[in-house]
Amino acid sequence: MRVKTVNLAEIATGFSGEAKVASHYKRLQRFFRDFEVDYESIALMVVKVMKIPEPWVISIDRTDWQFGKTVFNVLTLGVVHHGVAFPLVWIMLDKKGNSNTWTLEKIEAKNG
Repeated sequence: MRVKTVNLAEIATGFSGEAKVASHYKRLQRFFRDFEVDYESIALMVVKVMKIPEPWVISIDRTDWQFGKTVFNVLTLGVVHHGVAFPLVWIMLDKKGNSNTWTLEKIEAKNG
């Protein structure tokens, strides 16, 4: 909680020890390179921590952000609690615009 950000370059400045900040940064990159998100665990944790009662209200949202020439198109499934949608599952779409049946089948196949 020293650096209050999720930027790896900033997090690297919060490590203690004799190593240089660049070394800490590379260590973080190696850790996250093979890190896989367990969506089911995240979803269960969100529902439990937020104490969201059933029946759940589910939201589906697609948004895109552009940074320079790079477009990030994200399809998100969330659970709504007190008017706020908490994301549970998301997928990066590999095309511009809205999702389609193929995309939904891809999500189902990925999540079993």
